[in-house]
Amino acid sequence: MRTFITARLARPGLLAVAALAMEAGAAQAQGSPAAAIEVANGGKRAIVAVYLSPPGRSDWSDDMLGKGTLKPGKSARLKLKARPDGCKADFSALLDNGETTVRKDVDVCAETPNVGF
Repeated sequence: MRTFITARLARPGLLAVAALAMEAGAAQAQGSPAAAIEVANGGKRAIVAVYLSPPGRSDWSDDMLGKGTLKPGKSARLKLKARPDGCKADFSALLDNGETTVRKDVDVCAETPNVGF
């Protein structure tokens, strides 16, 4: 511990610069939407389509899941074909029985963005 304190007192400017650089890196990472999101199906029905929309709007993207389905208990990493302008987005899942489930204000700027249905 004494070595750490001595180094800290000897180089306070260096530590401050390092701390600011770390904060700036974290802020930059938090400011950009990811290129993909992990989608998990925790329900009892298969998901046949997944859509993205800006928060609070109803203009949904094209199906992100494509031709496949996401079976119960499974997850998949899906590309964000329509990347949002900000860090929040709404996601909708169409189930194999025609019902839809929506998750609002998902953080797509998180280090590992994910949404569960």
